[in-house]
Amino acid sequence: MRKDFDYTGYIERYVCGVMSPEEKLWFEKEIEGNQGLNREIELFKRLDDVLADQETIELKKQLEQIHCELEFAETTGTLVVQKVRRRTILSTASVVVLFVLATTFFLNRNFSNLRLLNSYYQPVEATVNVRAANIENNELAEAINYYNSKKFNEAIIIFEELLKENSSMMGLNLYSGISHLETQNYTTAHKRFQTIIDNKPNPFVESATWYLGMSYLMTNRNQEAKQRFDELASKEGYYQEQAKELLKRIK
Repeated sequence: MRKDFDYTGYIERYVCGVMSPEEKLWFEKEIEGNQGLNREIELFKRLDDVLADQETIELKKQLEQIHCELEFAETTGTLVVQKVRRRTILSTASVVVLFVLATTFFLNRNFSNLRLLNSYYQPVEATVNVRAANIENNELAEAINYYNSKKFNEAIIIFEELLKENSSMMGLNLYSGISHLETQNYTTAHKRFQTIIDNKPNPFVESATWYLGMSYLMTNRNQEAKQRFDELASKEGYYQEQAKELLKRIK
């Protein structure tokens, strides 16, 4: 347990469920016996619930329920955050989380990328026709089984070997790209999705465009993400309505 470590970013990733298995295992070990960190996580969850219900409940009233009142001041270029009406002082990390989320609400409901990903992102189920793929059935079946079981590292090994033999299999490019997203190999994921888009027309272009936009959100390349979602929103398709919603919420 480390006392002066800033867990703010890790808390948001943990609560939003976007940590890799390895990162989640490490973070849960950090949580054990760390009462301060547990309090920060609980505060974040309560604030997250407030924002999730913001259509019907005013943020100010909800913040009062957890007895927090913030006072902001500019002092030599540094933001000073003070908590009043409580005997104890929130940790710096908790105050930063509260400030970010409260500011998010007032900025016309612009959601953080992690909240958007938590709402809109999920890996598509693999449904490749093994016979049509014209490759060794057991290899592809094994890769698909790993993928659908969320064993993405194992799936990547087989997908990449198969793509070395035949890079024109657009379905495998898609599933390999998503597997790389899940393991935070963003550069390779981008390449896989772009390969599909560059080889249109094919049945996977729309999905590749969607996941490429998602990968840009994951890496905070919001303008590039907007371009991809704008493409999807401008024409009829499976992702059209979701893309329109995202475009309203991305900063």
